[in-house]
Amino acid sequence: MKLRDDDKLRSKLVDYVQDAHAMEISVTMMLESMIKAADDPKTKEMLESHLQQTTEHKRRMEERLKALDSHRSVRKAGEAVAVAVPKGLIDRFRSDQPGKIARDGYVAEALEIAAYSLLEQLAMRCGDEPTAEAARRNLADEEEMAKKIAATWGDAIDMTLEQEGIAA
Repeated sequence: MKLRDDDKLRSKLVDYVQDAHAMEISVTMMLESMIKAADDPKTKEMLESHLQQTTEHKRRMEERLKALDSHRSVRKAGEAVAVAVPKGLIDRFRSDQPGKIARDGYVAEALEIAAYSLLEQLAMRCGDEPTAEAARRNLADEEEMAKKIAATWGDAIDMTLEQEGIAA
């Protein structure tokens, strides 16, 4: 049986919500790793605060999946874990942690900003205002976190140079 266009659109929406949910699983693991690796109390506090937001983002996506009569994708969640685990190992053993934690955090935020922007647009095209609103709420948090990270570039470099014994 061929799917009707509205069935295909709903299927695509579920796919994007599953992607966002899996992304939040990966980000949760990466944040936990970065928190363990961070020496600076301000950085650690910022990451811990965002971990709480990330837990809420994941919950929102789970809620939307349930409303769409779907569930998380085991395959996508597995892929998210497969990406996050090596990152955690790298965080623990590399040098230049302050700068690279900031860089990696910012990159993760950019990915989340893109994902939630696209999810919001797709949800609006599907007429699914609750999913569009969940995407907007998560998006606002991600944009705010990206700004917070960007405001730390100088501190991250200062800490890196200090740890490496390099005079600024």
